[in-house]
Amino acid sequence: MNELKEKVQREIVMAQDNQDFTPKTKVYDIRDPLASNDGIIIIGGFVGEMIMTWTCLLDFIFASPANQNFVFSQDMFEKYLHELLASDESQFPDESIIIYLNRSAEELAGDPPNPDRLWKSAREGRNMADFGLKFLFECSKDLVLNTDAVETIYKGLIGIACMKPAELQQPPEITSEMDDDMKD
Repeated sequence: MNELKEKVQREIVMAQDNQDFTPKTKVYDIRDPLASNDGIIIIGGFVGEMIMTWTCLLDFIFASPANQNFVFSQDMFEKYLHELLASDESQFPDESIIIYLNRSAEELAGDPPNPDRLWKSAREGRNMADFGLKFLFECSKDLVLNTDAVETIYKGLIGIACMKPAELQQPPEITSEMDDDMKD
């Protein structure tokens, strides 16, 4: 484990400024060519952080005998992700989750498009363009990440990443006939 830690420190982690996170903060994968000083850089980007956070949370939940009946299903997690990232009340901007692939999503999904084929293909290292996310999956056994949980989380994140951004809506025009409450 120390060897892995040293390798991560030596090859991946770069000196970065400390910032507070807000939903508007951009999250970049390490070695992301589009990364700039307007966000934070972490292993696997936003997707990698979600995977690590959720697997740790699930390990904590399952460690307690009081939670032995807790169910972590694909459907439940996808609903949670949709509420968190894609609902009208979400504070996260569209395209918070970006997964860079070496081939197009259409090509990976096949013809006709198959969502299961897409997430399985997107999970393969040869199709991943995100260095840190690929590294995270390659080291997942060393990091003791629950394989079933990782697949459930990644499949849900792929589904959110493939959603079309919300259409922009024009605000109503303010007219002189409106009272002050309507103008607000």
